[in-house]
Amino acid sequence: MSIKTDLLSLELICTVHKNSNMGLTYNQLVHKLQSHIPHFSWVAIYLYDHENEKYELTAGAGDPFPLPLSNKSIMHIHMKKGTRSIGKFTVISKSYASLDESDYSSLQTLAQELSEKIELPEHL
Repeated sequence: MSIKTDLLSLELICTVHKNSNMGLTYNQLVHKLQSHIPHFSWVAIYLYDHENEKYELTAGAGDPFPLPLSNKSIMHIHMKKGTRSIGKFTVISKSYASLDESDYSSLQTLAQELSEKIELPEHL
């Protein structure tokens, strides 16, 4: 199940580096991950709003409230620029324990590549 995540993540890393429209890139990433990885119910990118000190939903795909949550796995992958938190990927699985370490490492690599592309405001 995680080989699909590995392969799709490589494709999406290319998408990150060839697109200059970050809003479009965020939407492409979450929609492709959610629609192509059978065990992903919800995929979202949250960017950190430093002024309001909270994460804001930037792009999401799938069912954001798959109930009951007790039967799901949830993974958060933080995106950083240096030591500063700039966002996170959130994935909710369709069933308990369907996320594995390969899913995590593939998405972590994708998150790192995405972090490099995100430009922070100059005052931060």
